[in-house]
Amino acid sequence: MIVFFLTTIQKGYSIVYTVDNASNIDDGGLVINPTTMTLSKCVRLANANAGLDNINFNVATPFICNVSASLVINSPVIIDGLTQPGASAGNLIIQVVCSINTDIFRFNAGSNGSTVK
Repeated sequence: MIVFFLTTIQKGYSIVYTVDNASNIDDGGLVINPTTMTLSKCVRLANANAGLDNINFNVATPFICNVSASLVINSPVIIDGLTQPGASAGNLIIQVVCSINTDIFRFNAGSNGSTVK
């Protein structure tokens, strides 16, 4: 008797999260709602999704995103400040500010392939 076992491997699909709120509030929800997508929330959601994700920007002036602690990256992600409307290679306009003296991003195991630009 020959028995075959079929297995499936669940691969993560790339999701694009767009930062549209410069505050540091993360509502803890899993829902992607306009005007509630802070950088902290986008990083948390990207960490929860397997595979390479993208974090883009569409923040109102003055283009400053606030965080209160290091944003821990546990899964591959591309954080792309060039997606902010009006930004270009010679004109980066997004600024991420941390309220304490620490690294803004901390890349842990599992974050290989991540890029911040």
